[in-house]
Amino acid sequence: MYNMAGRKLEEMADVRLLRRKRTIVVLSVIVFILLSVFGFLSISHGDHFQGSVNYISALVIFSNLALFLSRGHYTHAAHVLTIVLITHAIVLILTGGLSKSSVYWIYPILATIIFVNSVRSALIATVSFYIFCIVAFTSPNFPYLSADYSEFSVGRFLTSMMAFLAICHYFAYQYCRTNHYVLSLYQEGIEDLAYRDALTGLANRWSFEKWAAPKLKELRNSNKLTALVFVDIDNFKEINDNYGHAIGDKVLQSFGQRLANNLRTKNRKDQKDEFSIARYAGDEFVILLYDVPDSRALDSILHRIMSLFNDGYQVNSQVNYVTLSVGVSIYGQDAMELPELLRCADKAMYAAKCVGKNGYEYYHNVHNAQNTSSNVKPFKRNRSKEC
Repeated sequence: MYNMAGRKLEEMADVRLLRRKRTIVVLSVIVFILLSVFGFLSISHGDHFQGSVNYISALVIFSNLALFLSRGHYTHAAHVLTIVLITHAIVLILTGGLSKSSVYWIYPILATIIFVNSVRSALIATVSFYIFCIVAFTSPNFPYLSADYSEFSVGRFLTSMMAFLAICHYFAYQYCRTNHYVLSLYQEGIEDLAYRDALTGLANRWSFEKWAAPKLKELRNSNKLTALVFVDIDNFKEINDNYGHAIGDKVLQSFGQRLANNLRTKNRKDQKDEFSIARYAGDEFVILLYDVPDSRALDSILHRIMSLFNDGYQVNSQVNYVTLSVGVSIYGQDAMELPELLRCADKAMYAAKCVGKNGYEYYHNVHNAQNTSSNVKPFKRNRSKEC
């Protein structure tokens, strides 16, 4: 399941990368062709400076595209393309181009910069260029400004450019935001599929073990108790046989929900979800309890778990009592590694089952005692019938 999730996320990343690659390739080709054509036209009209700038820019674009196709460094390619386009746009503003209308090529240049860059990079580049235009048009005797804009409506040009940039940046931002949102939704769905049990919504066995192993290492020097709790629903086969698997599934769902509602599932430091409660297999659940102050507090938590079905479970208008057998192993006392802790807790749980069920047992009692039955802590309550 994990490999499938990884493949799906890689496919999503590949699709985005392919889209960005196509964007940089297509726009680079278009820019290269246009610069080559305008370079030829400029030289034909005797403007060797503008023609040289166009040809040099076209050469840089071609080299950048070739390097991008061979190495695939998108950000580097986008930045080089942006620098070339900004430089060309500045030259257009200063020289005026071949005709009075040449300055309007600024718009597709700015659009290309917005399309190939991240929202932040594009904003920095275009706003910087816009400020340059304001300074160039409004400053008397601006250096290197050889174009004559006396008959040109500078105010209208700057206003239209500002509106153009605002519209392009808005849609670029919305597009980027939508992409991130879709990817996050897809990732959440894949993670749920890979890391969560489909029936109960709790962590599955794989995600619990992947989370718990490093968590135990993190808690190695803790002066508080860390316990692994193994829970089994008593007589679950009889529930399935008497009421059907649909009811059995509902019992599992109800138990999983009650566990999640009564025990902490978030990290206290950053409030991130943890895989501390898991459906391990069938009707078996595992819980990693950590930062427990002392054994009395641990007993209190175990009693709370045992009480989750105090009100029974409603089946066919009858209240049927559901009981639990629980085994507990203590980290650092019974074992230091997760597989061994699981084995110890599992053994303690079976010891609790062997002496009448509906109780919890510590592994160290099972391991040390001559007669395990004398050490089981039964959970007593008044009941008329057990499933």
